[in-house]
Amino acid sequence: MGNESAVVVGVDGSDNARVALDAAITEATTRKTTLHLVAAYHAPAVRRHSVAVEYEKVVREEAAAILAEAAERARDAGADVTTSMHSGDASGVLLEQSRTAALVVVGARGRGGFMGRLLGSVAAALPAHAACPVLVVPRRADGTARAERDYSGRIVVGVDASGAANPALASAADTAQRRKLPLVVVAVAGPDFDADSRAGDDPDAVRSVLAQCRDSVAASHPDVQATTVLEEGAPAEVLAGISATAETVVVGARGSGGFTAMRLGSTAHALLGHAQGPVLVVR
Repeated sequence: MGNESAVVVGVDGSDNARVALDAAITEATTRKTTLHLVAAYHAPAVRRHSVAVEYEKVVREEAAAILAEAAERARDAGADVTTSMHSGDASGVLLEQSRTAALVVVGARGRGGFMGRLLGSVAAALPAHAACPVLVVPRRADGTARAERDYSGRIVVGVDASGAANPALASAADTAQRRKLPLVVVAVAGPDFDADSRAGDDPDAVRSVLAQCRDSVAASHPDVQATTVLEEGAPAEVLAGISATAETVVVGARGSGGFTAMRLGSTAHALLGHAQGPVLVVR
């Protein structure tokens, strides 16, 4: 079954997956599109065939129960829901779904602990390889988030020297328009802003790029209130701090500074490991 234009979300019964489901419900309802819930199960290899068959039945039934509960929650919230269950690795299943989806949503951490890593294996793999934008949603820390500025109720997009040509800008403006929220365009001055020249070390040059971004949003999304902020520091650290209060932080999958051979730019990768709020990775 194709899921063209659908919002796809992976569910696994974890607390973080429930938070991701809520974010996916918001995305689907504001986009006025279908929400497709996906559950993946995997039965480890067992030598005795009879044991293997019984074990697979147990994990399949558990996945089906998780999927049914999530679907009921989404329908109660007003979403138009479809579901599918797959045998296999969750990353591979969601990557396949991304071929036709408008957006894939996943929790930053799934079940199983992932050996103490900040980012779960599925959330780490998807933004690097998915064919569509990926929204990675962590559980917010209660009362522990600290940020120099309060970005509550705002969509924030991080831009580099590519400016208005950065696909993240258009996606962030679309998100702000759908959700009727203001947009903040953030650039971080320094060598990471433009590794191909020293323009990133010139605050005036960075401000010029920010002004171009603001003008681009005004032309394409006149209903969106857009402001700009110039920061200094390491981009991933700055954006991670902003994510503590922002509704969503939007970044491009690749930066302007030589990441063409990489699946995921270093800023996006580092941000995903430390973000305290939803991060939308756009390619």
